[in-house]
Amino acid sequence: MKLSLVPSIAMCVMAMACSTTKYSTVPYFTDLPEKSTVDIKRVAFQAPVIQTDDLLNIVIQTADGTTATVLAATPAVLSVSNPALQSAASAQINNSMQPSVTSYLVNQYGDIELPMLGKIHVAGLTTVAAKDSIRGRASVHLNDPTVTVRFANFKINIMGEVSRPGTYVVPNEKISVLDALALAGDITVFGKKENVKIIRNLGDSSRVFILNLNETSSLQSASFYLKQNDVIYVEPGKTKLANLDGTKTRNFAIAASVLSVIIVLATRIN
Repeated sequence: MKLSLVPSIAMCVMAMACSTTKYSTVPYFTDLPEKSTVDIKRVAFQAPVIQTDDLLNIVIQTADGTTATVLAATPAVLSVSNPALQSAASAQINNSMQPSVTSYLVNQYGDIELPMLGKIHVAGLTTVAAKDSIRGRASVHLNDPTVTVRFANFKINIMGEVSRPGTYVVPNEKISVLDALALAGDITVFGKKENVKIIRNLGDSSRVFILNLNETSSLQSASFYLKQNDVIYVEPGKTKLANLDGTKTRNFAIAASVLSVIIVLATRIN
């Protein structure tokens, strides 16, 4: 009688090892009705502002060739104010249709230093506002210049229960948390969609937002659209620990089953 309990105990152990994730926490936006079209208001996008240590790609171009003439007379245009970034400034200008694309680091004071134009304060500005400021300064030296300003290191850090955690540099400053998670291969079945944390740098402090991606209300969160250097952390659920322990538990169950067979065989032989 006692020996017959051993296989039963082994089966119970294996059953406990096969714990599953609750389905209601797996899909996104579980509060949406099925088989119907729903209009949901989304939070308005606010362009990120430039911060210290940001890297900016800046292009200055004119239609009449003035850029090529002036820059050719200014050797400093082919180097960046930060020597560590000189390799990014190797572009040569041969004519007005080949603008100089150079990366500039925003220093600790919030300034960039452009050849011929000098220091320009850009911290706290959007790329559109920075473009207007640079264009105003460039108009003193150039004829009707066209200026383009883009982030060169707009990066998002994605950690936790995603398929491909890591740091992602994105070319577009308008990126949502859903876009970022798609880059990382989506949240795994072990991740808690109801407790996705967005950690945002605010200079001397950080702010933590919590998104519940099981609900459509997350589309209206102030953290739905990401800023440069945001960190997304997807917390693992309890089933993750159960899954990690599953192999150990299954091995124990197999060993218990083998042991019960040996005991039964030994008893019958005797």
